[in-house]
Amino acid sequence: MWSFIKDNWISLIALIISIIGFFKENIKDILIHKKNKKEEKSAKITISYINNKLIISNKGKSNAKNVKIYVDNIEIEHSNTFSAFAKGMDFSILTPNNSFGIKSITSLGSKRNFNIKVKWEDDNSKNNCIEDVINI
Repeated sequence: MWSFIKDNWISLIALIISIIGFFKENIKDILIHKKNKKEEKSAKITISYINNKLIISNKGKSNAKNVKIYVDNIEIEHSNTFSAFAKGMDFSILTPNNSFGIKSITSLGSKRNFNIKVKWEDDNSKNNCIEDVINI
């Protein structure tokens, strides 16, 4: 046995390297497949401010449930700028490729930038959060 290994050591090393390469590529494919499945079960929330409206959009492939929107760490229903229009809105679900548009009320001398935080649940996770600063 030792003489066989001694005579064919280069071939055996090549075989081991080939096996490692084979498994490395398969593991890489498996990880990519799992990542794609995870993205299919996720809601992707974006925040923007267009035409005096705060726009919360779901660009993902899953429903965003129990959506909570905070303006400077205060629930949007209690913020001075957005509360008049947010109070009657239902934020319980945001389906894929849809959005919420919440008008704002501004006056001279009022604050012009806000820290917006959105929390939600989807099929992939219960504690999703995105945060951004908008300028009015």
